[in-house]
Amino acid sequence: MKAGALFKPIKNFDNNLAHLYEHYLILDFHRKLGLDTASTFGWVGGKTFEDYLFIDYGFYNPKIEKSFTDYLSQKKDFNEKQILEALSIINLEDKIKYRITNLELLISQLEELENMPWNIDKNSQKPLPKVIKQIKQQEPSYITTTIKLNSDDPNLHKLFLRFKVIIDDIIQRNLDSNYPNYSQGFSPITIWNEGKYADFIKVNAFEAVEHNAILKLCQNTIKNFDLEKNYQNIKHHFDYFREEPLWQDVQIDYYKYSGVITNNQKIAQLATIDNLQQILNKLSFEISKTNQDDFDSLV
Repeated sequence: MKAGALFKPIKNFDNNLAHLYEHYLILDFHRKLGLDTASTFGWVGGKTFEDYLFIDYGFYNPKIEKSFTDYLSQKKDFNEKQILEALSIINLEDKIKYRITNLELLISQLEELENMPWNIDKNSQKPLPKVIKQIKQQEPSYITTTIKLNSDDPNLHKLFLRFKVIIDDIIQRNLDSNYPNYSQGFSPITIWNEGKYADFIKVNAFEAVEHNAILKLCQNTIKNFDLEKNYQNIKHHFDYFREEPLWQDVQIDYYKYSGVITNNQKIAQLATIDNLQQILNKLSFEISKTNQDDFDSLV
């Protein structure tokens, strides 16, 4: 696995502009990869603080690291459509409605931030004017998706403990492509009715969305997912999961939350195309409204 983190100093940039730049890069890179690949490549995340912006990543396939390195060195087309999409995510994350006061100046500042080298602790020469204005506080609509494995096979339950990470990512990438949203995370897996089925929940913040639209998106995403095409990336994931020393204690949490005794080596051994496809075939979804008080179980 290839993992790391990058930073840029942002002291002289408006913090909201730097935050928008963070989300723009992540959205744009996912789309450059293409949805199927982006679903199983690993992750790219970010965090914007007062003085520094960070991008972190982890790639199960070394070829994707080169794609990411190439992407960072390429000139970005900061277009209005993706800028507004990134702004919508910030609205949901911060629970604040923002407005761009000068799009041309904002793009110019994004380009200036883009031209600053990564991992060099040197600020721009002077503070830049703010071009993102706070309009009002706004509470998002929080939607819970329960992802249920309808099987009593204990081996599929064991595989589901880890495969859920990829399932969540497959669905999340498709959500990102269709609706402004901000992922709040997902819960550990619970085994129900003496092993009759297993499930976990994921929670997302939306501006406004119909429950049935999210249900159909989840169903179609899994139905149309090409496991054979993506299996090599998934295999890289489980190969790393099997060997990574820092992840060997995850079996404690599996027992703590799910009551399952297993280990990384056993789970990776179960990750055959046949077993993975069985899980995908046996998934169902339930959509409901929730609120922030219900987030305690998320990780």
